[in-house]
Amino acid sequence: MEKKNIEFSNLQFKGYEVKKNDNHLMLVEIRNDVVNKLKIAFDLQHENKQTEEFLNKFHEFENIKKLSDGEFNEKRRQLIERINLNGVNLKKLFNSCEEKITNLLGQDIVIQKNINLTIQRPNDPYPTEIHRDSPPNSPYEIALWIPLTDCTKSKALYLAPLENSFEIAKNLQKYNTCSTFEEDVIKVSNNVPVSFGEVLYFSPTLFHYSIKNEENETRFSLNLRIKNMFTPYGLKHPASFFTPIKHSIISSIGLKASQIENDNE
Repeated sequence: MEKKNIEFSNLQFKGYEVKKNDNHLMLVEIRNDVVNKLKIAFDLQHENKQTEEFLNKFHEFENIKKLSDGEFNEKRRQLIERINLNGVNLKKLFNSCEEKITNLLGQDIVIQKNINLTIQRPNDPYPTEIHRDSPPNSPYEIALWIPLTDCTKSKALYLAPLENSFEIAKNLQKYNTCSTFEEDVIKVSNNVPVSFGEVLYFSPTLFHYSIKNEENETRFSLNLRIKNMFTPYGLKHPASFFTPIKHSIISSIGLKASQIENDNE
């Protein structure tokens, strides 16, 4: 037990932690599937670059340069649908870091129904604005951010540590303008580099954001949220946003008993 508590000490004190994935091969399989479906969605089947180079230099393909923002977003939406087809990648992603997740949340786990995919090309004028997920998300969740290539410098996320985020949230009413609020968040935020094969775990109570991607590489990252099924769900309806993925023995018995009781009513 002591070893497990130490393992996530930064998460306890900072509200975030970067950890190596438990099953790198499974993460490689997910990335390969994303690349294969990416080629179909954006009509890039003829491109033969190696996986890492293909993702990093995605913005340089002629087919991509021709797309309007609307066309690009529609293809990304279709790609996300393909990635989530049948829930295979969702289960693989959970399995690849199951030990760490159960260490944090216990044996009774629900997971966001669909993996989200973010694509940020160099000089993309729409970086993620400063925000926190909770509320409306539950503060009892954990967010997972999984890069598909190494993300450092301007490709990385920025997070305001736990105590700083709490302090700013506690004093939100003092901010008369968005700019002063943003300045205070930026002052205390850390750039958090994450390599492929690592996962960034962070509390949804943290203020976080991205900046304009100034690297000559496209950023691809997956993200999703996971929580214990017996903790509050915030403002989001559990059945709409989450699906069970792991039960403890006792909860499995209880759920079967409850089902029998419901059927007998």
